[in-house]
Amino acid sequence: MTDEIPIKIIVPPETDAEVIPVLEEAPLLAERPSRSTGAQVKQTAVAAGQQVANAAQKAWRTEARRKVTRGLKRGTTAAAAKGSKLVQDKVVAAAERQAREQAAAVQTRLKEMDWKAEAQTGAAKTLRWLSARLSSLAARLTPTKEPTAPIETPPTPSSPQDS
Repeated sequence: MTDEIPIKIIVPPETDAEVIPVLEEAPLLAERPSRSTGAQVKQTAVAAGQQVANAAQKAWRTEARRKVTRGLKRGTTAAAAKGSKLVQDKVVAAAERQAREQAAAVQTRLKEMDWKAEAQTGAAKTLRWLSARLSSLAARLTPTKEPTAPIETPPTPSSPQDS
């Protein structure tokens, strides 16, 4: 197993350097195959992890990422505003349509209504109500058939000058 050839991975740089920044560090290469101890494997893994973390931090701090993030925010905000506007327009249109339909129904009802019959019915109800009130008033004002005894007033004391 000592005659293995080391694997070298090379990632070609993108054509748009702003999208993915090119790393300045050399890629990890195994210099020579050897038997590694657990500590060496751990140390190599830690170093590789650190390089990945550094590369991720550099990519995060790039202006290209900021531009993309800003663009996404603007696009999302614009899409939400447009969706909100469309929903509002639909709600307003539905409310206007419903109001027009109700107005048309009221106008049709007003045209078709027999106003003479409505006036007669209303007048009859009013006269019945008035008649009931007048009869109750008349009952209160009409004296009862039994004569009531006159209220006697106590005699006034006579003054000495009257005698």
